[in-house]
Amino acid sequence: MFRAKGQDWLACHYYDAEDEGTPKLGLNKLNWQRDGWPYVP
Repeated sequence: MFRAKGQDWLACHYYDAEDEGTPKLGLNKLNWQRDGWPYVP
């Protein structure tokens, strides 16, 4: 997780089986519930 310009982001590395196992970087915005738990919309 990292913060950029006031927005939290979840970064992950994965291998895409549908693209011959090509390594990829996934970036998803994180939002926060009122009880403090993060979620990806």
